[in-house]
Amino acid sequence: MTAIPIHVANQLLIAKQHLAPEHVGSDVLSVARDIGGLHATSPLSPYLSLWARVKGFKPESLDTALYSDRHLLRFTCMRATLHVVPTSLAPAYFQATKRRQRSSGRQLGLMLVRAGLCAEGTEGPALERLQDLVIETLRQHGPLTVEELKQQAPELSAQLPYATDKPYAGTFGLGSRLVSWMCASGVLVRGRPRGSRRSNLYEYHLLRHWLPGLDLEAPAPEAAEVSLVRS
Repeated sequence: MTAIPIHVANQLLIAKQHLAPEHVGSDVLSVARDIGGLHATSPLSPYLSLWARVKGFKPESLDTALYSDRHLLRFTCMRATLHVVPTSLAPAYFQATKRRQRSSGRQLGLMLVRAGLCAEGTEGPALERLQDLVIETLRQHGPLTVEELKQQAPELSAQLPYATDKPYAGTFGLGSRLVSWMCASGVLVRGRPRGSRRSNLYEYHLLRHWLPGLDLEAPAPEAAEVSLVRS
């Protein structure tokens, strides 16, 4: 089979990424699908990505897709980082990356042990109890930020040590680490942030309330990986 010249491959990639003038996108949903999600670790990144790819892009169109229509979703997937992906593809992203999320759960459990919040060997039940605490707090009070969760459930204010044998050792707040893990596990979802579009003070919602018809367990992991690669 003849190899594709590198300049041709680059042109195809630029077109696929909607970065060529003749291949600009027409709407936020199709662009998010075509490029495999919008990187969103920085709150402004998805807006900048779309500004570069969608003709006449208006920030309000992304707000509407995320918070009103909910056709797009902030989701932890590739490289365990935050992306904006089409809601319809969220089950495939979830199944294709769930092995990494299980690993992050084990790491969080070890942090609980090191912080003295549970005994070794009881990490699973401890995480389940903390998860139930967050779920019940949100059920009672509605969407909350991490700081508001800590006010309602002071236990979440505990500090978790990391890299204790390294020069860069420090601590994570239990509340922020726990809700991030619960988002990656498909229990919670980040809603509209408080403040401007630069803010990362998200309100956290129960995913089953935010998107009641979404079934993250629908595809098999292998089928999910194949479907994402082909898309």
